[in-house]
Amino acid sequence: MKRSRNLWTADAEEVFVRLWQQKVDDLRGPRKNSHVYQEMAAEMQMQGYDVNSSSVKIKIDNLTAKYRKAKAGMGTTGGSPASWHSFEQVHQIIGGFSINNVEELIEESFEDSMSSSPTNISPLSPSLPQLSFISTSVRIGRGNTSSSSSYLAL
Repeated sequence: MKRSRNLWTADAEEVFVRLWQQKVDDLRGPRKNSHVYQEMAAEMQMQGYDVNSSSVKIKIDNLTAKYRKAKAGMGTTGGSPASWHSFEQVHQIIGGFSINNVEELIEESFEDSMSSSPTNISPLSPSLPQLSFISTSVRIGRGNTSSSSSYLAL
């Protein structure tokens, strides 16, 4: 039998976020996380909340996605602070991980590409055919166009 969707109250979410903060190191460890989700669900149940391990995993996934969306909305300059009440707590939990800092990853990638030595690209062998790029557009009607691109051996 399928379990009904878990509705999280603001109080339950606050308790959950504090528990998540306590367990974040276990979740980042080398082992699978199902045992941590079960521990978190058991702790929530002891506090009177009706959750199971799968709802714990889903909640972590949802809060992580919500954090990333709010962080992206702030832009690279920091923008206006997120209006989401749990943003700062979730930021303390996962904000330091590079996967959640897209701007930092882009900057690091750019710096890495600039500091590495240029790649030597040898010219095409005379035995290989030269390729020419061809792009065409066809009007389908009412302003809609269809584009097609291909390479043609010369």
